[in-house]
Amino acid sequence: MTLEFSLDSQSFYSYEANHVIFPMLLCYLYQTSTTIYYWNTAFFVFSFVAFWEMLEVIAHLTLESFILFGVDNDTPESLVDVVILDLGNGIIGIIIGLLSIHVLRPPFTNVSLYMKILSFLVYGAIFSYLSSFSSCRGVDKCNKLLVPFGNYINMGLTALFSFVYFYTYSKLTTIAWSYTINSVALLTAVSVRWKSSAATVYVVSLFLVLFYGSWALWKEEYERMRRTNFTVLKNQQSE
Repeated sequence: MTLEFSLDSQSFYSYEANHVIFPMLLCYLYQTSTTIYYWNTAFFVFSFVAFWEMLEVIAHLTLESFILFGVDNDTPESLVDVVILDLGNGIIGIIIGLLSIHVLRPPFTNVSLYMKILSFLVYGAIFSYLSSFSSCRGVDKCNKLLVPFGNYINMGLTALFSFVYFYTYSKLTTIAWSYTINSVALLTAVSVRWKSSAATVYVVSLFLVLFYGSWALWKEEYERMRRTNFTVLKNQQSE
């Protein structure tokens, strides 16, 4: 099996980006402190991703369609797609989400669990529905899709959600910027007319991981250089 690339391909498929974006968002919603370990968030989000895949299978078995997950889905995915593209991309989204939280260290505030669930469900439902107007996998009815306008609308929707929920309501200013920039980058990756949108998502995801990872290492080194021992900063020694 080989990956075929073509700059003039007319096929788009946005769901590879979605499988990174939503786990990343769940990390931002579930994590409530930067002073505790991130394992609970990682396990919760991955469990949710796995449950979602099971839900898709159940929906197809009972309804014989994926209509609940977009109007352009009508055939079940292969095991390789589920494990590598769905669960694998979910892990990538978790890494990006937790790395950015670790680097940005936002001042988390108390937000109602019900508000988090409601915000995620409303935003996620609209986002997922609009994704179906951006996606094509070589099906005849999709071959005329030259502009993935659903992705562009989702970019605006994501910015609106970030600055209404994260920036205004949750007071997570840095997370609002991070989620918007990360999501726009991933949506841009699947708006390029290549036959393998998975490859473009991996490239952008790798860039984001390297960016936040390098930033985290730089901050750790900077803090280490400022310390005379494990508890005292250099600028505190003279006081």
